[in-house]
Amino acid sequence: MKETAVQWLVEKLNQCEPFYSGIVSQEHKQYIDGIIEQALEMEAKQKKLDLTNITRLEVINHASNGHPIGRILTMYKETEDFTIVDAEFQDGHRTLKIFIS
Repeated sequence: MKETAVQWLVEKLNQCEPFYSGIVSQEHKQYIDGIIEQALEMEAKQKKLDLTNITRLEVINHASNGHPIGRILTMYKETEDFTIVDAEFQDGHRTLKIFIS
């Protein structure tokens, strides 16, 4: 799996042992942990899909899995099947969840 920027940062900090773990100041530890948390949040936003222009949502099955082959779901924004569509990756980018409302 490709290393992310945050994983790289944490690895570099871990290579600074014992300096990193030996930081005595709680303020400095919190500062570094805050930087890592901000980097994680930035990374999550960059992975987010831009779905602002979506007006039709379709799910199409091309797998041989016992479910009907072809289009299994179609929804239109114009007919108010949905007003908002959002999606996010979960489980280490192994799951794509689509949320409609």
